[in-house]
Amino acid sequence: MINAKESVAAYCKAQSDINKIDKLHEEQKKTLNERIKTCRSLIYDALATKQISCIEVYEENDTDPTYFRLKPVTANVSWSIEMILNIVSYINKEQLNSCAERNNNDLPKMISATIQDFAKDEKKKNTTDKMALTITPNRERGYTRETNKIPEETMQIAKELLHARRELTALKQKTSNEKKESINAQKEVETIVKDALKMSDPENKTSRVHMMQGDSEWVYYLRCKEQERTQPLGIRKIVPLIENAVATLLDSYGMPREYNETFNLDSQFWNELCNKISSQFEAVASETKTVSKLSLDRGAPRVRKK
Repeated sequence: MINAKESVAAYCKAQSDINKIDKLHEEQKKTLNERIKTCRSLIYDALATKQISCIEVYEENDTDPTYFRLKPVTANVSWSIEMILNIVSYINKEQLNSCAERNNNDLPKMISATIQDFAKDEKKKNTTDKMALTITPNRERGYTRETNKIPEETMQIAKELLHARRELTALKQKTSNEKKESINAQKEVETIVKDALKMSDPENKTSRVHMMQGDSEWVYYLRCKEQERTQPLGIRKIVPLIENAVATLLDSYGMPREYNETFNLDSQFWNELCNKISSQFEAVASETKTVSKLSLDRGAPRVRKK
């Protein structure tokens, strides 16, 4: 079995190889990104000036078009327990009846769907006057070709952008393939290296490593960085949390999940539901996960004693 010293050496050797590959393709990647950025800016200006929201572009040998669209920027909805409890407090029988059929009269799903619908409405309200250029295979609803309004130069820039994007994708794939062996080598020894750093330097989890860079020897610092993180609460976690709270409350009331209009969902029911949702949110919010990551950072050239 490979020991700690050999594992550290293997990890650093692999990182050095990865750095060389990145360096080899760095200039080409930078040039492609600059081309894409410039083309996007020129296309945005051209469409905005002519008040065109969608154009259809075929690159050479393409059978399917790509669409360049100007779309309003919408702010993401920030989910919070306060927002959800506020929505729950406003849910009424009319809202439940309106979404019963599309949710198969499943009350937990009906309540979570009502909350999501409210959040979508809030997101639409947060739409700004700012526009963003998106590149997508989906055309704008109601789109009709307006090529007569689009200068040939703009269409050519759009094709150049698509070509540059394909080049960049191919370059990233090539770089990924070249680094695959080194990345796998790191993964094989990663746990051993982390444990070795924690044991040799419990406080800083850092070790000095001497490595050659060209004709010079440099001091590198191999570090294990640890961080306690709370789990982010996104919609994928929130929906089942809400549905579970509703289902648990219904069960305690001896009521089925299947909704009908005779249900007596009084203020006590909604207050208890808010308490259950709040308790589940607090439990999830208190969960933390330790995330650790290795890094190899270059320091200064090693000065040899004379």
